[in-house]
Parts: sequence; structure tokens; C-alpha cells
Amino acid sequence: MDATNGSEEFIRVIEGTYTNKKQAQSDPTGFIWAWIQWINLGDSKLQSRQWYHHDGEVYRERNFKVEQLDNTIILVNHTLDWKSVGCDIQWKVAHDGWKSEGSCTIADLEVYYTGYLSKDQYRSWDRGFVNGKQVIGNTKSEFIFDRQYKKL
Repeated sequence: MDATNGSEEFIRVIEGTYTNKKQAQSDPTGFIWAWIQWINLGDSKLQSRQWYHHDGEVYRERNFKVEQLDNTIILVNHTLDWKSVGCDIQWKVAHDGWKSEGSCTIADLEVYYTGYLSKDQYRSWDRGFVNGKQVIGNTKSEFIFDRQYKKL
């Protein structure tokens, strides 16, 4: 990916719907079948929605402002009514996409995240710890979501 295209290119690539169906079917005890959708709201803003396949109920929604600082894309994390959440996600250009890795603290929750984005795949592994005990996120490894419906 070319860093000179910046945030517009990042938005173009991430926009779409993804599922980890292959991963869930290959390891049903390790991964629940989930979906994530990234929606371009215009004006350098995105919304993400996540839901489990078995019930279709959205369990997580967030809005993001997309900013660029040098070769880093920053997803500034907000609630649906645009209140700042903190724990912004930083993405850096990788050989054929973008890579994220970082940590932040929300109240007593320590969050660690890694991610990878290419034109065909979105990978994410968020883990949250309180007093050293993992309380959110998969304990095994990242979720591997394949793009659906729209190929870039």
C-alpha cells in the first residue's frame, strides 16, 4: 500500500463486510462465527458493527474519525453519538496493507490490540485485562475475517 494516498486509501480498503466463517468452521470450539462491517460515513468518518451469525444481533458499534499523521492512520474511537472513548487505533503501512499494534487503558481495563488489513482480509485480536486476568477477547489467537460481497 502507498502511504501517500493516506486516509482516503485506508477508508476505501477497509469499507465492506467481513466474516470469519472459514475460521469458525475449521475450529468451532475456538472461534464463534462472527461478522464485522465497516461503513464509510463520508467526511473521513467510519462506523463499525459486529454481530454473531447465530442471532444476527449487533453487539458492538463504534464510530471513528480517520486521521493521518505522517505514515500512520489513526482511528479516533467514539460512541455512536460521537463521544470520545479513547483507545484510538493506529495503523501503519505494511507490504500489502496496514498493520496495527498497541495498547491503552480504559478505567481499570488494559487493552492490547493487533490487526492487519489487506484488500481481501481483516484480522483483529483485542484482549482486555483487569488485574492481570483476561476478561475480554479470544484467548487463542486473532479473528481472521474474509471480505464478502464486494471485491476491491
